[in-house]
Amino acid sequence: FLMIPEEEVVPPFGLKLWDRRLAGRFLAFTRPYMRHIWAGMVLMLLLTVVTVAVPLLIRDAVDQYIRLSTPAEAATRTAGLARLCTLAAAASLLIFLLRGALSYLVSWLGQQVVNDLRTAVFVKILRLPVQYFDRNPSGKLMTRVTSDLEALQGFVERGVVGITANLVMLLGIMSFMLVMDLWFALAMFATLPFLLGILTWVNHLVRKAHRQVRTRQSNLNTVLAENLAGMRTIQIFNRQDASLGQFRAANDELRDAQLVANRHGSWYFPVIEIMRAIATILLMATGAWLFFHGREATGTLVAFLQFYLREFFRPLEDLSDQSH
Repeated sequence: FLMIPEEEVVPPFGLKLWDRRLAGRFLAFTRPYMRHIWAGMVLMLLLTVVTVAVPLLIRDAVDQYIRLSTPAEAATRTAGLARLCTLAAAASLLIFLLRGALSYLVSWLGQQVVNDLRTAVFVKILRLPVQYFDRNPSGKLMTRVTSDLEALQGFVERGVVGITANLVMLLGIMSFMLVMDLWFALAMFATLPFLLGILTWVNHLVRKAHRQVRTRQSNLNTVLAENLAGMRTIQIFNRQDASLGQFRAANDELRDAQLVANRHGSWYFPVIEIMRAIATILLMATGAWLFFHGREATGTLVAFLQFYLREFFRPLEDLSDQSH
């Protein structure tokens, strides 16, 4: 890890991951926790199944007990609707518990792996030859042991399990949408090519910007460490103004790099919101088209608008946030 060039350390997922060999060496630190990873996978699958099943309850509630009704069937409808509402409430509670358990497990896993990695990096530093420290300023080493490892913690927490969870959730939702109704599903899928194309382009810009952030953060740490170490000399020779100018220059460069990264990253969620609005219009147009062709799909339309529309874009939002 200490030998990787500065520009190749891009938190947390823009690190390509450098190459497969280095990625494999890093993921080796997760092996002592494979039981916890598998437990996370089980929680993830349970969460996916429960989440995508809720719209079925919504569809049945609308079609069987709300839309089609007569006064003579009021008692039967009320009892059936209460039963479906109870099931939906139980499913929502289970989703809450599963999300909480998965979030805690992933956070715990990230802390454990990075703790082991931080120790391994320090042991490596203790064994390096003196010539290495002559070639590499202490500020850069501090960056590697602190902020770079914090970025890798994000990779463990959101990458190893998080990205997998969102992909499983997305595939599960897409499968259930196809099973529930082909036309509404196709209306939702129509936004994917445009969304993925735009997000891929934005992600490329964000990764490039984060490389600059990492490099300039390291430069700032180097300037700070060198000035602190030589403060006695700076004061003796009255070099405070020169040191301040050097620090301001490095600090301004870091600020500018952060602003560029933030400007590019700010496009993620507006793009997703626009696509969500377009998907809403497509769903409503599809429902109207089906109605004009003699098919009533009120319950299915409500399920897609109230649930699948939100849950379909939630993993895409997370994946966008995790991809840079």
